[in-house]
Amino acid sequence: MTLDCLSARLLRGAALAALLALVPTACATAGKAGDGSVTAQAGTIHDLRAWGLGKIREGEPLVSGPQGYGSYLAARQAQMGGDTRVAADRFVEALEADPENPLILRRAYFYLVAEGRIEDAVPLARKALALDASEPLAPLVLAASAVADGRFAPAEEIVARLDDRGLNAFMVPLMRAWALAGQKRWEPALKVLEPLKDQPQFQDLYAFHAALLADIAGRTEEADRHYATVLADAPDITLRALQAGASWLYRQGRTQEAEALLDEFAAAHNDNGLIQAALEEIRSQGGKQAPVADARDGMAEVFYGAATTLLQGNAFDTALAFARLAQHLDRDLALARMLTGDILTRMGREADANEVYATAEPGSIAWYTARLRMADNLERLDRLDEAVALLREVAAAFPDRAEPLVVVGDLHRRNKQWTEAVAAYDAALDRVPVIGPEHWSWYYSRGIAHERADQWSQAEADFKKALDLSPDQPFVLNYLGYSWIDKGMNLAEGREMIEKAVQQRPRDGYIVDSLGWVLFLMGDYPEAVRHLERAVELTPEDPTINDHLGDAYWMVGRRNEARFQWQRALDMKPEEPGQADRLREKIRDGLGEPEHTPAQPAAAGN
Repeated sequence: MTLDCLSARLLRGAALAALLALVPTACATAGKAGDGSVTAQAGTIHDLRAWGLGKIREGEPLVSGPQGYGSYLAARQAQMGGDTRVAADRFVEALEADPENPLILRRAYFYLVAEGRIEDAVPLARKALALDASEPLAPLVLAASAVADGRFAPAEEIVARLDDRGLNAFMVPLMRAWALAGQKRWEPALKVLEPLKDQPQFQDLYAFHAALLADIAGRTEEADRHYATVLADAPDITLRALQAGASWLYRQGRTQEAEALLDEFAAAHNDNGLIQAALEEIRSQGGKQAPVADARDGMAEVFYGAATTLLQGNAFDTALAFARLAQHLDRDLALARMLTGDILTRMGREADANEVYATAEPGSIAWYTARLRMADNLERLDRLDEAVALLREVAAAFPDRAEPLVVVGDLHRRNKQWTEAVAAYDAALDRVPVIGPEHWSWYYSRGIAHERADQWSQAEADFKKALDLSPDQPFVLNYLGYSWIDKGMNLAEGREMIEKAVQQRPRDGYIVDSLGWVLFLMGDYPEAVRHLERAVELTPEDPTINDHLGDAYWMVGRRNEARFQWQRALDMKPEEPGQADRLREKIRDGLGEPEHTPAQPAAAGN
């Protein structure tokens, strides 16, 4: 395995960890106390799909006329491909040919909602409900539309008629509560929420919405009690819960408590630059405004929380529809806008996601976060120069923040522009006043760029610095240990490092492969086979790991199995330059006989 291949494969794990660190807590930890979402259990998500989009996929409706049928087929293809924009247009066309078809009608209004075309969807949802009183989604769309128009009593009447199964188990009481709140009927609004507190999976949801509702109702004692429940698990709460709770404390004149809460949250997330920036924004606002201004905003929180839950279950279309309804109700709810962009990104619609991200208010933390995600999407669209330019714009707008420059470095590194990557990481680290444990991954990434640029002394120094900051970090141990052995230096220490990495991540196929391959390089073929077989079990579709196992099989005399593994690796279409040709040669000629006996690590020396 070349170091080039190792760097690409190891960074898959590191990049994933970094990406998760950049996700705002309100989304990344959905289901924690007070985020407005409900923990998505497997059974619940199954119910959600049957309740929402799953139901509208049942059966194949007959469509009148060739034009209508052609539009229907195009709509279905777009639906299955996740293109809700085309699906909406084509289902509407199909409906024009067959206006009384309930299944096409249901699909048409649903995808109009998913595209944010709520006003176009409402008449169709109303018609769908008239044709089928059991239609599950239309009442929620109609109720949300009524609330958006300030018609709270009709909204409450619509929701009150619904059963409480599936998603409605929490949607109905929450929507009724905010519809009642819009009528200033505070007592029944709070009372209708109470069944939620008796169900463990909904208790955090109850506390969050009861706090918001009591807050705008001016019921200080109740609000304070519910906010205390929301904040009870701090710092293990979501960013949205923190925003709401800190705002309450500031507005009650309890500034020291608010600052202590923010400090505690900051310490728990000191490795997340985006969260740190969000905390600065909360401090600067100092509770100048409540988390929700009125009942319409409260209803938006309901749909935002439901969308987050649906996204956890990968129900992308329905999650998108609910996120759009949240935006329709509260166009200032930045989290709903971000969630819409995130869903579109997950659906492979990066350009559409960027259109949503681009609407973030300039200078806000939402703008900062949105621009970083736009850059990521531009890279996916192979528009690297635009991505880098956008990130440099963000870096200029936030001169105290290093993260945009780190992302610039990551973009260059992923595209094998090693010198440019090093320069970007240098600039990022220059912005950090005090280096701490949270910066280990920056040194690790810069070390890889140095190593790939044939600057080994600088690379080794960066890897060692990363380990100083985060001792026993498995990615760094693996990379540095493998690099030493590949260079014929520090053999015993290098092997020990990789073994320690495997102990920490025994189910990481790439790290287990590194240990097996290092044992192979040291001539310990039987042990290499044992670890490489395990690596293939963990990551069966990686051509390099299968290639390594074939080599090890050959060296222990298992020639037929070796050729089988090499052929398997070749069938996986390896992307590493020259690997396919080498595999063909090995399948034809084999490897020859082992040239040395297994190395003895204790005697390998440094």
